Amino acid sequence: MIKRLHVFVLIFFVLSSQSRAQDSFSDQSLLHKLSGRVGIGIIQFSGDIADNSISPGISLQVNKNISHDFDLQAELIIGKMTGQTLFSSLCENPHHTIAGDTIQHYRKGERFNAEFIEFDINLLINLANVYDQISGETESTEIGLRREDKKRKLEFFAKIGIGLNIFKTLREELLSDQFINSYGYEWSWQNDFENAGKVNKWKDNVVVSTLVLGLITKYNISKRFAIDFSAEMRMDNEDKWDAKVNAQKSDLFVFYSLGTTFSFTKN
Repeated sequence: MIKRLHVFVLIFFVLSSQSRAQDSFSDQSLLHKLSGRVGIGIIQFSGDIADNSISPGISLQVNKNISHDFDLQAELIIGKMTGQTLFSSLCENPHHTIAGDTIQHYRKGERFNAEFIEFDINLLINLANVYDQISGETESTEIGLRREDKKRKLEFFAKIGIGLNIFKTLREELLSDQFINSYGYEWSWQNDFENAGKVNKWKDNVVVSTLVLGLITKYNISKRFAIDFSAEMRMDNEDKWDAKVNAQKSDLFVFYSLGTTFSFTKN
């Protein structure tokens, strides 16, 4: 399902970027209608191991206005994901050993900790402008100018995109810190998991594709400055972020961020 959505998003990008191309790029300045954004916020994970734990995240963006209705966005996110769950069960992992002998013990829950960097390409849809286009209310009755040429103080955007998430994650027993599983770390079950989950190299990090869906509320302070709040969901189809694979449930996280946008030129 997610792979099909990725294809849909790519097609949507191509069609949208071509709309009003002549009007969008009539100014050949590299910085024309280009803006940058810095946002900070919290990440809320949902998956096999989660108790609504929140973690910090930061977002850096470069936006290019390609028409009155659409912006193209390149984004970098750096953040963490955490989660834990409580339960009591007998551990039957044959690789959990002491001095080479298999042990059985009761587990009192588990947790995971993940760190990631994600690169996204997104399309921002100005909902008010699109509504005006659909409703046919593009002419201003006051001074005879198109509404889409006016800069609204308050704007709302829908966000859709695709990305690559590069991460490492470690899953352990909650109370004993006993290693269970990891991605992006070197480990082996020999020698009682000695140093398991402790050695990480960049080449060992895992890369998964993501689907981005979000909503943004933006307030324009001036022609060059704005503040915004966004809520964005990111989903992957490999279910590895919490180092626990469940075919019935995919991992996802929501990034809530408050940010400020600076336009490089006066639009």
